[in-house]
Amino acid sequence: MVNKKMKNKITMVIATKNRPEKLKRVLAYNKLHNYYDIIVADQSDDKHTYVEILKKTFDNIKTPYAVLCGDDDFIVPESVMHCVTFLEFNPDYSSSRGNCIAFIDTKPITYYPIYLNTVGYDNNSKASMLRYEKLFQGYVSQYYSVHRTETLKEVFDICHNKIDNFNLIEYLIAIKALEKGKYKVLPVFYSVREKIKGSLGEVTDRWDVLSTDSRYEKQYNYFINSIEKIPFEIVEPYINSIIKAKKSSTKKKLIHMIPDKIRRIGRNYFNYIITKDKIGFPFDNNKSSAKLKIIEGFI
Repeated sequence: MVNKKMKNKITMVIATKNRPEKLKRVLAYNKLHNYYDIIVADQSDDKHTYVEILKKTFDNIKTPYAVLCGDDDFIVPESVMHCVTFLEFNPDYSSSRGNCIAFIDTKPITYYPIYLNTVGYDNNSKASMLRYEKLFQGYVSQYYSVHRTETLKEVFDICHNKIDNFNLIEYLIAIKALEKGKYKVLPVFYSVREKIKGSLGEVTDRWDVLSTDSRYEKQYNYFINSIEKIPFEIVEPYINSIIKAKKSSTKKKLIHMIPDKIRRIGRNYFNYIITKDKIGFPFDNNKSSAKLKIIEGFI
């Protein structure tokens, strides 16, 4: 049940670039509801950078809350409003989201749960330094969460003409949100994210390149200076662990050797088993399943 008093307290910003079909479907889905305003931050003409577009967008947002949405993602409107209500009644929290799944546009569509390590996550220490420590002990992205608008305004002000790497922006959002308050993952079905080869998250340079490549020296140093309140000994072990981590492709190769039909049966069973005791997933919950069915109609 959506709290009617929370309507028009949040703005959704859909970032897009040269993907009109994906933008069309996510706009069509969101038109089914009338809970909040939607602004499209369109970088398709290449006249402005991603950061410039978003800075300008957030400078003009008047609602107390905002949420970023990719043009290839679906965020459940009722769950957005659930997060708004939670933040409204818990002023010590600065951001929140729910549980997420991903999909691959196959026939039939393949779904699977993601971010299972964040189910029930609650970074609720009163001291911001303890919240930072928890963040870098097991990083949890807050990029597509519901935020107090002031957080996102500040981040894109900091990044303007200084930082354009998507990963640095993502980390800065999490850090600034935790500077302002606590963060919680609520037990609701929140979003459906499309897994696309060559997506921004896949092709963006990460810590191993950012911290060593001369091309990023200025913005990397600027990022480090921007989080000067956090002792580097809190951040450094995490950065080093990411740099040293080596991803194995063996498991993926073995999976692709299994026939599609058998793989889908296995995936469906896995989805049920792994989420059956967790609230907020659409694999064993009639209400959430109905919401996923609606989304599927737009894929």
